[in-house]
Amino acid sequence: NGAAPNGAAPNGAAPNGATAAPTPAPPVDSLVLQATELRKRKTKLAGEIEAMETEITIKTTAREVEKMKWSIGADRERREKALEASAAKQKKLQELRLSKMEVEAELEACIERSAKREVEKMKVELQETQARLLERDSELDACRKEVESLRWQMQQAQLAATARLHCTMAELDQAKAQVTAEQNKVKEAEERAQTQPTPVATPALSNATTAAAASKASMTPAASETIATFAADAVAAAFSAACVAAAPAA
Repeated sequence: NGAAPNGAAPNGAAPNGATAAPTPAPPVDSLVLQATELRKRKTKLAGEIEAMETEITIKTTAREVEKMKWSIGADRERREKALEASAAKQKKLQELRLSKMEVEAELEACIERSAKREVEKMKVELQETQARLLERDSELDACRKEVESLRWQMQQAQLAATARLHCTMAELDQAKAQVTAEQNKVKEAEERAQTQPTPVATPALSNATTAAAASKASMTPAASETIATFAADAVAAAFSAACVAAAPAA
C-alpha cells in the first residue's frame, strides 16, 4: 500500500533517479491553533443550527395550536362569519375597483371622442379659414394689379398731357412767329401803300390774309383758337392802314 503510483520512488524519492527536496512539516502550534478555531466555529454553527431548529419548531407548534384552536374553539362560527364578511368586502372592493376602471375607461373614451370631434371641427374651420385667406389673397392680388394698371394709365396720361402741352406750346410759338411775320408783312404793305398814290395794297393784303388762313388751317384747334384774335387784329389793322393811305390820294 505504500508504493508510489506510476513508478514513483517510495519514501518521497523522485522518479528517474532525481533527488526531491523534503517538504517542511508545519509547526505543531499552528496546527493546534487551527484545530481550536475549527472546533470553535463548529460549536458556534451547531448552536446557531440548534437555535434555528428550535425557532422553527416553536413556530410550527404555534401554527398547529392555532389550527387546533380555530377548528375546535368556541367562537369558530363568529370567526367564520367574520372571514366570510371580510371575503365579501374584498369581493365588493374588487368589483368597485373593476367598476371604477370601467368608468374611467369609458370616460377616457368619451374624452377622446370629444377631443377627436373638436379636432375635426377645428380642422374644418382651419380649411375654411385657409380658403377665405386664399380668396382674400387673390382679391388683393387683383386689386394690386388694378392699382398698377391705373397707375400706369395715369403715368401714360400724364406723359401724353405733357407731350400735348409741349406740342401746343411749340405750335403757339410757331403761330406767334407767323403772326409776327405777318405783322411785318402788313407793316411793309402799309409802308408801300403810303409811298404809292393809289391804293394798290390789295395784293399784299390778300396775300397776308391767305397766309394767315393757311397758317390757321395748318394749326390745331387749340392753337388756332389762341392766335385767332392776333390774326384778325392783324388783318383789320392792315385793311385800315391801306384805307387810310388811299384816302389822301383820292
